[in-house]
Amino acid sequence: MIDIDPHTQIDMELHKQNIAKDVELEEVKQAEKGSSNGLIETIRGPLFNKLSKALKLASDPRADQFFEYNRREFYYMKDAIDKKHGFYFLRVGSNSDQYDLSLKIKMFVKGDLVETTEKNEKLYVYKYPEDKFPGAYKLTTYCKIMPLKGKKTCDFLVPTNYHDRTYVYIQNKVAASLS
Repeated sequence: MIDIDPHTQIDMELHKQNIAKDVELEEVKQAEKGSSNGLIETIRGPLFNKLSKALKLASDPRADQFFEYNRREFYYMKDAIDKKHGFYFLRVGSNSDQYDLSLKIKMFVKGDLVETTEKNEKLYVYKYPEDKFPGAYKLTTYCKIMPLKGKKTCDFLVPTNYHDRTYVYIQNKVAASLS
């Protein structure tokens, strides 16, 4: 017969749960550091000065000739590519105070970095196979527009010389509120 002291026993089920939590935390940390093919990247800051210059230019009505402007029912898109300096700029906004919008943005570009005014949204990066589409990426991120709280636009800057297309999808549309 084996004498067992209950105070020195290891609860194996609890130990397995703790290991599973540690593995999950490590996976999240690795994803936040940056990887491609659907994992999360949190990269903010390196292009802040370029983005602020682009914001000033996009806000100046005299510079509208440099931007392509597309109106939709509840939002608009204003974008331009600067091939000389290698940047693609996108502004998504609303002129209406009626609705709070949650938008999904997909950009198909040659570049995997985005500077944005959206500091709480994640960036999902998908790298296409090099043999078929060299240097091509699909960048997916989100934008929240809340006009009654003073947030009417979201701005994005991608360092690239090539922009294929951009899609904007309405994820959620609710009546605007201050709460």
